[in-house]
Amino acid sequence: MGMSFVTSIFNSSTESGKLYSQIKNTMNATATRGKTISNNVSNFNTKGYKRFDVVLKENLNNGDLDLKRTNKKHLSIVDFDEPYKVVQDNSSSMRNDGNNVDVDIEMTNLASNTILFNSLVTEINNEFAMKSNVIRGGK
Repeated sequence: MGMSFVTSIFNSSTESGKLYSQIKNTMNATATRGKTISNNVSNFNTKGYKRFDVVLKENLNNGDLDLKRTNKKHLSIVDFDEPYKVVQDNSSSMRNDGNNVDVDIEMTNLASNTILFNSLVTEINNEFAMKSNVIRGGK
C-alpha cells in the first residue's frame, strides 16, 4: 500500500483524480480572483484604471458564459492553455476619470468568491476524510 497507492488516488486518469484536479484548479482560480478583486478595489480612485477579472476556461468551453463582444473595448476572450486567465475589462465607465471599478460590485464578487473557495475547501476535506476512512477500513 505504499506511496504508489497514495499517488494513484490523485492520478488524473481516475475519477477521484479528475475531481481533485478540478477542485485544485478552481481553488487556484478563486485565490487569483480574490487577489484580482482586491487589486481592483485598491485602485478604485486611480484615474483611468480598468478593472480585471478571472475567467475560467471550463466556463468558456462549456458555454456557461454568454459573452458577446459588441464593442472593441469589451472583454477580449482568447483561447488559453491554463485553467483560468486574468483579463482586463476595457468597457467604458460612468465616471469622468475613466475608471470602471464599481466597489459595490467588487465587494459582492469578493463575497461570492469567498463562499466558492470555502465550499471547495470543504469538498476537498470531505474527499480526504472519505479516502482516509477507506484506507483505515471504515474504522
